[in-house]
Amino acid sequence: MASDTQKYFVLKVKKGLIDDGWFGVCRNTNYLGEMMIYGSYAALTQDWISWAILVYVWTLLFGRNMFNKEASIARKKGGKEYMDNSWMIIPKPWGWMGEKRD
Repeated sequence: MASDTQKYFVLKVKKGLIDDGWFGVCRNTNYLGEMMIYGSYAALTQDWISWAILVYVWTLLFGRNMFNKEASIARKKGGKEYMDNSWMIIPKPWGWMGEKRD
């Protein structure tokens, strides 16, 4: 919800890539949150079928959407630098400290 709020208010002020805040360290915060929620449900069931369904959904649906988004970001102005400074799903550990490292 925090990343949605950030995206809403930043895009009202300026158009383009959002490369600070939540999006400065992780490009797919909402997918990460959904994967954590659904993963916890699968862990509660203690059944391999639940994990198989999740891997299927994460790979075919989430994965396809994330890679399409990556291709779109790469074509935008500043996209390469943005992708270098943030990770696709997992937040970049040192990104929270405001440092840009390779």
